Amino acid sequence: MYRIICFLMLLCSGVACWRAPKPAGIYQSELLPQNAVVTQIQIQDLNCWVEQGQFFITGICSNETASWQKIWLKVEPLDAAGKPLNIKGFAALVAPTFSTAVAPRGRTAFFSGWPVADFSGMPDSCRISCAGAVLATAGPILLVEQLSGVKMLAPLKPGAEATEEVAWQINAILNNPLPLVAAHPRLELLLYGTDNRLWYATLLDPENPASKSVLSLEKPGPMQAGEKRGFGIYAFYERMPEALKKSKIGRVEVLGFEER
Repeated sequence: MYRIICFLMLLCSGVACWRAPKPAGIYQSELLPQNAVVTQIQIQDLNCWVEQGQFFITGICSNETASWQKIWLKVEPLDAAGKPLNIKGFAALVAPTFSTAVAPRGRTAFFSGWPVADFSGMPDSCRISCAGAVLATAGPILLVEQLSGVKMLAPLKPGAEATEEVAWQINAILNNPLPLVAAHPRLELLLYGTDNRLWYATLLDPENPASKSVLSLEKPGPMQAGEKRGFGIYAFYERMPEALKKSKIGRVEVLGFEER
């Protein structure tokens, strides 16, 4: 069995870059294509928290329609009392999801963050709905199979017994079962704490040269119809959210899709 060593992306790697908002009712509304329309979605495993001066959100978005879609989210921030907050004078903002083509009844993750200083108060949670979506062409559906994770321990000091959990080694198989070529396979890594809360999600792109230290597949390039490939990830606690460092990883999930 091959051995692959990968580092997690930096904590903020999934955070969208700030842009000057256009005069509109939603902050960062320029992220939405002009032909985007509201569609039916469901949000799962939503988690919100403040860390390092940033308000972070992460979760899973399910496409509840019978069509392939690219989806953007409408985020309405709330304070600890459930009172709506503004960001840069807007009552809501737009956040992207990872997948560029979510299959009918399929899922994709999201992970975004914004400076706390940009809000009218201290954000604590949020309401999420669909900001807009555009139809995508049908294509291959990538499945992640035989997913396993192993704790990696290290000694607290040289010569001592290895008792400190420093990382997880994650291995799985990426399967392209349909009679279609997956030209640009992508992976979404989701890390849950032992508290069963989702604390980290990131997009892994094997075609990005910078990702060679982050992700490696058993074989690079397009996946042929019916092809399966192994992959492995090392998830080190060093760059994870503080809550995940404390609770430790309890569960790992990986989603696959083809970039369009």
